[in-house]
Amino acid sequence: MNRKIQELNTYWESYVQSGLVCRRLDPSYFSKPDSERYNYICLTGNYQEDQATLKKVLTKIGRRKLNSRFKAWKYKRSSEKVSVTLNKATLSKLKTVQRQAGLNMDKYDLMFEFWFAGDFYDRQMIEKAKLSVADIPPTLKPESMLFLLLHKLPLAQRDILKDVLESAFSAGWDARQQMKRDSQKGKAIDEYREKLADIMINLNLS
Repeated sequence: MNRKIQELNTYWESYVQSGLVCRRLDPSYFSKPDSERYNYICLTGNYQEDQATLKKVLTKIGRRKLNSRFKAWKYKRSSEKVSVTLNKATLSKLKTVQRQAGLNMDKYDLMFEFWFAGDFYDRQMIEKAKLSVADIPPTLKPESMLFLLLHKLPLAQRDILKDVLESAFSAGWDARQQMKRDSQKGKAIDEYREKLADIMINLNLS
C-alpha cells in the first residue's frame, strides 16, 4: 500500500470512528427506502471498501456530497485548521479592520498574528484601523454585552454592578408576586418602576 492510500485510509478511519459519516447522511442521499436505509451500511474504515458499500445505498449525488464533506474535514485536519463561528456583523467589522490594516485577505490567522505581534507600530496600525468600525453598534445578545461590560470593569465596580442587577431582579420578582392580586397590581408596578428609576439614577443612565 503506497503512502498516499495509507494516509487516506487513516483519515477515513478517523472520520468513520468519529461518527461523522452517519450524522451527515442526509435522507435525500439514499437510494433505498427508509426502512432499509441503515441496514446496508457496515463501514470498516477502509476507504475503498467503504466507498463500494456506500455506492450500493447512496445516490451518485449523495455520495458526492458525503465525499465532499469528508475532503473538507480531511483538509482541515491535515492543514491544522479549525472552524470559528462568528456573528455576521462581527465578521463584517473584522473584514473592515483587516482591510484598513492593509491585510485584505481571507486568511484571518494573518490578521490575528499581526494583532498579537504587539510591537509599537503594529499596535498603532491596528488601533487606527479599529476606528473605522468604532461607531458601528454591536449586535451581540444582551447577555454577551453584559459579559463584556463586566469583563472591562475593575473587580470592585463589577461587584457593585452585580449587586445592582440582583436588586433589580429581586424588585421585579417582588412586583410579579404582588401582581397576582388584581387589587394591588397598579401599586406593585408603580413601586417597581420607582425602584428601577432609583437604580438608573445611581448608574447615571437616566
